Amino acid sequence: PVLRALLLVWIAQTIWLTFSSVLRLDLYVDAYGLTRLRVAAGIWMALVLVGLGMILVQITRARPNTWLLRRVGLLGAAVLYACCFVSFDAVIARYNLTSDVKPDWFYLCTYLGEAAVPVLLAADPQGCNYQHKAGIPRVSTPRDWREWGFRNARVRHSLAEMTETATRP
Repeated sequence: PVLRALLLVWIAQTIWLTFSSVLRLDLYVDAYGLTRLRVAAGIWMALVLVGLGMILVQITRARPNTWLLRRVGLLGAAVLYACCFVSFDAVIARYNLTSDVKPDWFYLCTYLGEAAVPVLLAADPQGCNYQHKAGIPRVSTPRDWREWGFRNARVRHSLAEMTETATRP
């Protein structure tokens, strides 16, 4: 019983420290904007918080270790699967351009990938010095089927719609 109580206190302390790290990350995002590493840190901290909560449930309800392993594995797989469909570069660009933070155009134009191009062009067509070919920024097209990706196809589709609406009279 004493070890169980100490374990619960230790897990509660770890939850508190992780929660304070989430608050500190929120302050950084409010002050300096969103970056890929901050998004990854936020996702990771959320996973840690949920995992620690599951450990608390396992201990208090006397569940077996396989119960915890199944749920944590399922949680990890679900988060990984959900992240496959999110264009984080576009989310970062959209957040940084619509929040109160002064946009860091160097970061937005240099370090973010092609998925940020439609967002950046919609916000400020002259913000980044893209090399235009007939008024369309260059986005890599897959050479064969192995290079095709869901995100890349969405970016090409978004840019095609933007240029189509821009060329209409």
